[in-house]
Amino acid sequence: MHDIVLADEINRTSPKTQASLLEAMEEGQVTVDGKTYPLSPLFMVIATQNPVEHLGTFKLPEAQLDRFLMKISMGYPGAAQEEAEMVNRVLAGWRPQKLQPVVTREELADIKAEAETVKVHPDVMDYAVGIVRSTRESEDITLGASPRAAIALVKAARSRAYLQGRPYVTPEDVSKMIQPVLRHRLTLSSKAELEGRRAKDVLEEAVRQVKAPKL
Repeated sequence: MHDIVLADEINRTSPKTQASLLEAMEEGQVTVDGKTYPLSPLFMVIATQNPVEHLGTFKLPEAQLDRFLMKISMGYPGAAQEEAEMVNRVLAGWRPQKLQPVVTREELADIKAEAETVKVHPDVMDYAVGIVRSTRESEDITLGASPRAAIALVKAARSRAYLQGRPYVTPEDVSKMIQPVLRHRLTLSSKAELEGRRAKDVLEEAVRQVKAPKL
């Protein structure tokens, strides 16, 4: 049992194997041979996904995708110098050094508790919920974001506010979290896919229909 589980190239395993993570991710527990074991309150799953290859890969079930708080695209290195540095390190025989802890479990638990004290104004809450509901009303989306997505969006916005040093959530906190939190939860319509439209663009169009509050 570990606090952090990394599933490398998760889409190379079968959907049945992927679905076995659902209980751990949603319920915070694991059941083996009829006996249930509680997981750490700090338990989390991080997964990588191969976005290019289709042979030997499986599409993740929608229910499982809905359990991931957010999806972030790493992309390529931001500058030529960064990529050159990577090449130079490998040619020089660089190897990962022994990792040193930067925070204790107790400190992390305290940080999590502090973040949960950040206030969310009812108008900001309605704004986040309105954004999620707008994805269910778009003609370009056959499967919109679920109520779980609304919870995730508010939690992510609250965490951003905490990292910004504020005891309250702003509409900007919500808007900054829309793409990473909602994009992977949507299923585009056949028409939108045939037109070559991306979930990112469709989501932006749906969000434009929701007016942000002024606090």
